[in-house]
Amino acid sequence: MSTYIDIHTHGFAKDEDFAIVNHYHHYSIATNNMPCSIGLHPWYLAGIDIDHALGEIRKYASLPNVYAIGECGLDKVVSNDLLLQEQVFKAQIHVAKEVQKPLIIHCVKAYDEVMQLLRKHAAGQAAVMHGYNRNARLAQQLLDKGHYLSFGSALFLNNTSVEESLVLAYPDQFFLETDDSDVSIEDVYATAASILGVSIEIVIEQVNKNFKQVFDHE
Repeated sequence: MSTYIDIHTHGFAKDEDFAIVNHYHHYSIATNNMPCSIGLHPWYLAGIDIDHALGEIRKYASLPNVYAIGECGLDKVVSNDLLLQEQVFKAQIHVAKEVQKPLIIHCVKAYDEVMQLLRKHAAGQAAVMHGYNRNARLAQQLLDKGHYLSFGSALFLNNTSVEESLVLAYPDQFFLETDDSDVSIEDVYATAASILGVSIEIVIEQVNKNFKQVFDHE
């Protein structure tokens, strides 16, 4: 694989790109053989049968086109009970361990709790902090624990902290994504290359290398 890899999106890839499309409900869509991740997002816990949703995730998690579990994690901004979020997150960590696939992590104002849960329940399991937009000090803490950072639209904000975090994560612990933004994955790569002071071709090559290492797909 030598192409633009979008590690996390809610859209769809162009023919020449490769994108992992996230599904946070209707998990049977994973049977369409398109690259995807499946998970129970901390925003969408109210008014659903959580046990059924987790059962559906387990049902489809082993499919070869399901590249990761998530996005899942913790979010202190939403009203959903934090204890419930933690229980659902832990359940998905265990699913990821069972199928030996990485986690795509959603985290808002809960990095201490996320890191604690990963340390306790996800030993040896790859975890990608998607949409990273925090400071370099926290980035270094995450990287030191072996986690990966994925960067997207925050790279366009001229935010020194985010740029420093990308530099810290490069070359072996970073990915790039579009998430739900309108930016193209090509522009994300171009911006990352500019920040890193390398060519787009080098960024593509390194993300492909990291992808193979973490997701274990050719």
